[in-house]
Amino acid sequence: MTSELDLFAASFPYLDFPRGLTDDCPYWLTFELGGETYSTRRPMRRFMQAFDRADAVSRNLFVNSKNIWMISASYGGRKHKKRFLKTYNLCGLKRSHFISLGIRRQNENYLNDVTGDLFQHLFAARLQDHDHLKEILWLTLGGDMGIRPIAPGTVYFVDLDNKLALHVYDDRGMNLFSAQKQGLHGIYNDFNPWLLDYDLPEMKAIFEGV
Repeated sequence: MTSELDLFAASFPYLDFPRGLTDDCPYWLTFELGGETYSTRRPMRRFMQAFDRADAVSRNLFVNSKNIWMISASYGGRKHKKRFLKTYNLCGLKRSHFISLGIRRQNENYLNDVTGDLFQHLFAARLQDHDHLKEILWLTLGGDMGIRPIAPGTVYFVDLDNKLALHVYDDRGMNLFSAQKQGLHGIYNDFNPWLLDYDLPEMKAIFEGV
């Protein structure tokens, strides 16, 4: 039986979160968001810089996108918490707007509050436009600095038509992925000063052939 995730993967064959994107997607960029200018002792300044950078890059990445999905991944037992999508109500997304992409058993249980096997639960919702994406983006950035509310799970933004994906992991940084080099080449040039120094040699090799 074909699952919803199979239908997504047919359009963008790297949607094995998170392994598929990080391990298999040929073109990627890693950005520094909060940076070293502002520490967590200045959480609002740090949050604002991280948000402004993430918004600017995501707006550029999805400038030609007509079909953007938000995918929320949560981890726990076999049964997910019934109200775990409630926070997205603040962004105009009700439970009825989401489709389930299924659950998958994880190889390793790294959560202290889950006994037994660990499962990944995936839900997806289509977004209206970039301003809608921007609302959800806000939820992904402030958790480690005590800024609330926060997204209830790990969030990915995906354009299936143009085979693009974006993942903000927290206020420190975010990753962009593309199945095609041209999908990220302009962003590599335009936002180069924000790229993470640690990964810069590898990114330079990908986009400059050096």
